[in-house]
Amino acid sequence: MIDRVTGQCRKIHDAKEAAGNLRVLFVHPENPHEIVVQQGDDVIQIVSSGAKPRTIDRTELRRVTAIYQQQRATARAAQRDSRERLRTLLPAHELDLRRDRPDSGDRALYLAQSVADPGGFIVHEPASNRVWDFLRRSTTDSGQRALRTENFVFPSDDGGAPASGLLVFPVDPRIRRAPLVIWMADLPGRTADRRYRPEVQALAEFGFAVAVIDETKTFGADRDALAAHLARTIDLLAEHYPVSRRSVALAGKRSGAARALSIATRPARSYRAVVAVLPEPVTGHDHSESPQLLSPQDLVASSRVSDCAFFVCSWPGPPQRPLPLPSHSAALGAAELLRRCGAMVELRKESDDVRAARPAALAATFRAIESFLNAHLYRYSVELKEIDVVESDVPLPQR
Repeated sequence: MIDRVTGQCRKIHDAKEAAGNLRVLFVHPENPHEIVVQQGDDVIQIVSSGAKPRTIDRTELRRVTAIYQQQRATARAAQRDSRERLRTLLPAHELDLRRDRPDSGDRALYLAQSVADPGGFIVHEPASNRVWDFLRRSTTDSGQRALRTENFVFPSDDGGAPASGLLVFPVDPRIRRAPLVIWMADLPGRTADRRYRPEVQALAEFGFAVAVIDETKTFGADRDALAAHLARTIDLLAEHYPVSRRSVALAGKRSGAARALSIATRPARSYRAVVAVLPEPVTGHDHSESPQLLSPQDLVASSRVSDCAFFVCSWPGPPQRPLPLPSHSAALGAAELLRRCGAMVELRKESDDVRAARPAALAATFRAIESFLNAHLYRYSVELKEIDVVESDVPLPQR
């Protein structure tokens, strides 16, 4: 059953890439959990997670399209108005729109940068003429990020495995509780690597608190037990350190990426985002079969998937290889399964330069990861109170 569903997902993915016969038109304006798609030349369907697609006629399509176009025009007008007001307030800054939510008070999130400013987020609400600003990272007088590294051990009350590992977090953040990224180790069943890890350091430089959890051999292949252990560890970290227990992401490479994808579907807790980097096969020396990163049964039974965003980064293999690597095919299959369950998936195909660890290619990858995590760990439009915002003392100019 699993192989058949996975094969169907790959066929759909290949068909969409080759023929383009299934095209997403827009998100349903009256229900954000549904999307309007076009199959072939004539068939218009509405697709939602956990339900069969339903076909709509041309009259219904015209009605829904009119509502969508009106909402889009209103949102674009609000974006232009917001940008013009902020340009007057911050004339020396470059403003980059990162996210807008017309359905939540016309708030817009901008990244504001200048020659002398490393970058900060600006939240603007044109309807109430309010501005919030908060930094994504804190810097010292020398311009370097001040980070603190600590080992932590929390005993278990029920005699189970202790919660232990390594935590890197900003010393003096402007945010009340820094968003937390759990880095899954490449090899499970070992204690956290205490040596310098470039991935952990890079994520900490971006302003996130990064934890590497000790995954004891007690869990083995039991992902449910590991997911419960991670949920408990996150709560303990939030009790003892200035990290958020709600704005949490999972990240990992190779087998760590596979475990991150699997744990995000478990009912133990919800995550904002998952970053899975697959630079090479995760099956060791046996490349005869494509590894299965996600189970369709787990996705169907999970209520967490649609609330989480996924960034899947994979390497198809050397140019002379006739077929993509099994890990790349598995990444495509996992991305398709997640999309079918209503999750937002960003799929990035890496080049040989990344696998060769060339600095320019790695920098581009981490810039994409930083942008992805910033967009999904800072959910200002839903939970603005989580952020230690500083209301601007400078009033916005009146229209």
